[in-house]
Amino acid sequence: QRQKLLARSEAEGDLDERGEMALMSQSRQLEMRDKSLQAASKSTLDKEMTMEEAFMQIRRATGINTLEEMVEKFMGQTANKEALEQEKREAEEHLVLVRQKLAEAEATFSDLRASGIGGTEFSRDAYDQLDGEITKLKAEGRQLAQVTAGTADEAQAAEAAGIEMVVCMASSVPAVRDGSSRVFVTAAIDFGGAITEDDILGAAFEALTNGADAVITARGLRSVARLAAEDIPVMGHLGFVPKKSTIYGGVRSVGKTAAEATALWAQFQRLENAGAFAVECELIPANVMAVINDRTGMATISLGSGAGADVLFLFSSDICGEGRVPRHARQYGDIATLQDQIRDERVRALAAFRADVTCGGFPNETETVIAPADEFAGFIAALDRA
Repeated sequence: QRQKLLARSEAEGDLDERGEMALMSQSRQLEMRDKSLQAASKSTLDKEMTMEEAFMQIRRATGINTLEEMVEKFMGQTANKEALEQEKREAEEHLVLVRQKLAEAEATFSDLRASGIGGTEFSRDAYDQLDGEITKLKAEGRQLAQVTAGTADEAQAAEAAGIEMVVCMASSVPAVRDGSSRVFVTAAIDFGGAITEDDILGAAFEALTNGADAVITARGLRSVARLAAEDIPVMGHLGFVPKKSTIYGGVRSVGKTAAEATALWAQFQRLENAGAFAVECELIPANVMAVINDRTGMATISLGSGAGADVLFLFSSDICGEGRVPRHARQYGDIATLQDQIRDERVRALAAFRADVTCGGFPNETETVIAPADEFAGFIAALDRA
């Protein structure tokens, strides 16, 4: 445009002063427009370079090669975010339900404690009695016995045999209490969906309400302390803990080396400081167990940890011979053979019945009822008239 103005000037000849000023003004305006266009072009170019650099960084970080892949990736992330938000909402709803159940359990627990029926009063009396008995037996060098029980029959058998303590799943407490009101019942609360600390506390309250005297958990020290703070008699679990077998590299004794035994003793101290009144000690070397028992204030329950504990514990299924017996246990009965005999006798009886049905041997005259002749004749007559 500026060249056109110059050419026009030359074609028209000399301009007067006013014309020259107008031409100079137009020239300056054109120069300013050129600079603005150059600046805008440079800004656009810079933005394009910045976007290109950002895309290259995203490409290096994510492996995305095209804009379409980038859009698809970010849309997928949006979907993941929505899924996570949904999970968060569901978790919050679950937490509300857990807190409601916990409040209900605490209310029931408080009512029972105030009424003196079952629940806490019974549990605290039994706990105090057990604690005193263990202390007395410890001084006399004698021990208590504990077994597993899951039914009323098993609990009744334990009481009849003179067993002082039984351990059962929390869900089995009502059945065990139906079988015995005298044995000390410890409820295992780590099963049945108790996950959070609130879940654990709610399960413990429910177990005590149903008649348990104490609860056992292999959970962390915070859970133990939370239960103890509510005056719930809580038993821990140290040594080999089956659900943590991967940590130990499989089923094995825990505490055979000086370093491992020292670490184990530290665990006993922390568990006692957290408020546990007792501890199940599984697959700990007998000599290590005896030394720890002399130093801990907790009642010790030995499962495969030798005789140097306050309570000796075996599974009822091992004692009664209901299957394969592990090395640390001893079989005293042979229920498995009786169960086999019962199974065989059941099959024999059913097969005999089937054979009699086939050959017409069942039923016979002694196993049937015959209508009197006159009544039967009347019945036939009625049918004929119908």
